[in-house]
Amino acid sequence: MPATRPSTDAVSVPRVLIGLAIDYFRWTQLVPMITAWAFLLVMVGAMLLVNFQQQSFSLIEWGATTYDRVFGPAQAESELPTPKTGDASNRAEGGAVTFSDEDFMPWVLKAWAIMALAGWLLGMLRAVVFGPREPMRLKRKLVLAAIPAAACAALFAVAYFLGSEEFHGSAAGWMLLFTGFPIGVWLVSAYSLSVTHGLDMFRRWIVQAG
Repeated sequence: MPATRPSTDAVSVPRVLIGLAIDYFRWTQLVPMITAWAFLLVMVGAMLLVNFQQQSFSLIEWGATTYDRVFGPAQAESELPTPKTGDASNRAEGGAVTFSDEDFMPWVLKAWAIMALAGWLLGMLRAVVFGPREPMRLKRKLVLAAIPAAACAALFAVAYFLGSEEFHGSAAGWMLLFTGFPIGVWLVSAYSLSVTHGLDMFRRWIVQAG
């Protein structure tokens, strides 16, 4: 009988661990894109809310009425604790509280790491439940990111031309802002998607390498 050859399909633990580490690093590069889109969507929502106040308030009132009818009246919120005046005075010098980059950077980095970890875990959970998905071409990813960016620019224009509020300044300046911000978010998305696409290809090569 021929000698039994070792299976080439055996799982390599180091390669799997390296693949998981690369996948987590890939999610760290997606955090700037997610943050930029969050800011853009908040700005679009605020712009529409301000310029279409009557329609917005009617929609909010309808939602609150529907909630009360389905789930019952909301309970009254508990009173917030009164801040102690001594706490602020202990942190302030000369009546002013100052902040520096050293105060914010640890929180920013911690939030960045937590967001990447959350996305990494959700991605693994989705892969376990639905199975691994086929990789998408980078060109298609960039096109899919450009579509909502163009939609946000269009919504800014709708708020400008059809809204109730008056915009001070030249129309060209506002249009430059309304188009430039979505383009900037798309550029951030292009960077994140390009880097993560390359990292994903590298991860697949390492995990599948014999």
